[in-house]
Amino acid sequence: MFKKYKFILPVLFTAFFSLSGCGDDIPSETQQSTESLTEITTVQEDDIIAYDTVDPPENGWTTEEIMNVTYLCDKKLEYPLSLEFLGDDFSLSHYVKSASENRLVPARLEYKNKYLANATVVKPHDETMIYNIVLLPDTCKVEDVEPFVINGVKMYDSFDDVIKALGNGYQYITDDSVLYNDRETNESLYSLFFEDGKLVHINVGFRFDIDLPLYENLQKRFS
Repeated sequence: MFKKYKFILPVLFTAFFSLSGCGDDIPSETQQSTESLTEITTVQEDDIIAYDTVDPPENGWTTEEIMNVTYLCDKKLEYPLSLEFLGDDFSLSHYVKSASENRLVPARLEYKNKYLANATVVKPHDETMIYNIVLLPDTCKVEDVEPFVINGVKMYDSFDDVIKALGNGYQYITDDSVLYNDRETNESLYSLFFEDGKLVHINVGFRFDIDLPLYENLQKRFS
């Protein structure tokens, strides 16, 4: 049975920021689909970006599988995800820089110095690991790239299109929300929320294995 407290951590950290809205959706010029691997091509001003997609697994996704078809500002994600992997175009702001290591810290994730999403990060080793990303209707200020793509799904896509792309292996579904968990670990992957039938809120959880007391305590508290 779905447990509502899985939403507590992202919602608490999201409250640190004012809500203001996710930039205009960039329309896709060319879409091609096959029964297996597909590429969705978005025509930009100077180049063409191809997004890989796959048929959704019948029994739901693993973290690794869905990260292979997930893009943040046209950067394909990896698991686990670090700020350093995202590259120099991405940065953090509005966070407590003096916080000690191995603490979860709410922050603002920016792309080319423009507000992209709310995030939660933890610094377990030498890299800044991204624990959670929340894209809200009015946080995304980027204009030259697609802010977020999941197996071809973008902000403001319809409820039916989201289910078609991500499949029926969800953990929980209502008329205005759907939650996908990792089918092997049952960790939360994506929480998607809709308004007037359109996708307006994307909450992404990044599962990563670290042997730290902080992480172990969080697992006990929120599981």
